[in-house]
Amino acid sequence: MAIDYIYNYLDDDDLLNISSEIKKQEKFTSAEIVLSIKKRKPLLTSLFKINSGIKAVAQKEFYRLGLNRTKDKTGILIFILFEERQFYVLADTAIDKVFNQDTWNSVINIIQSNFAKGEFASGLIDSVTLIGDILKVHFPIKPDDINEISNKIIIT
Repeated sequence: MAIDYIYNYLDDDDLLNISSEIKKQEKFTSAEIVLSIKKRKPLLTSLFKINSGIKAVAQKEFYRLGLNRTKDKTGILIFILFEERQFYVLADTAIDKVFNQDTWNSVINIIQSNFAKGEFASGLIDSVTLIGDILKVHFPIKPDDINEISNKIIIT
């Protein structure tokens, strides 16, 4: 199976704990937090060097997953190219008006430092927690908030 590689780094309990942390953080913010892990860049992108930077690949994933279609433009993607050890955090327009990329670089630093120590699950949980802490100040949960996007981790 194409996603079996992830089990070299995370087990089912880890994946459940990360997903649970996303759900927990979304109880305090109107944002939709999504974690997408790809084994590597798409083959054609890599071969032809077409928009092959991590940001461009993350943007394609952002739109593919529908994060641009949240009601309040508060989707946020934690994107990982696992084999390349590349990480990117991409936020929709409402969040981008408040925070710049330096904010998300602090999240990326948490992931990188934990991954370097082999602490994959804690790196992802800590990054989700930090995003939740950052967003709940400016994007608190609303009374009519609904979960627009699944909290399930996307692994391809």
